[in-house]
Amino acid sequence: MPHALPSEDTLRKTIRPILKRAGKLPHGSLDTMTTTRKKQTTRLLKAECVCGYTVRGTSKWFALGLPFCGVCNERMVCEEFEDEGEGEE
Repeated sequence: MPHALPSEDTLRKTIRPILKRAGKLPHGSLDTMTTTRKKQTTRLLKAECVCGYTVRGTSKWFALGLPFCGVCNERMVCEEFEDEGEGEE
């Protein structure tokens, strides 16, 4: 057996004296039900070329214009900006 896990009772008996010596922790309560996850603000988008070459960039720069492929010099496409770029050349 690579390792053995203690039973819940054994674990509590072992940890209880350690927690009494440590005292109260200097932080607020940890309530995972009310904690909200911070929204991700910098997500890299993927631009692809028909030849398979891909790059990643921010929406700020892709909104200004999608890059040209470094391999075949074709305009790359990004799903998030697919509708916006049609009809413009």
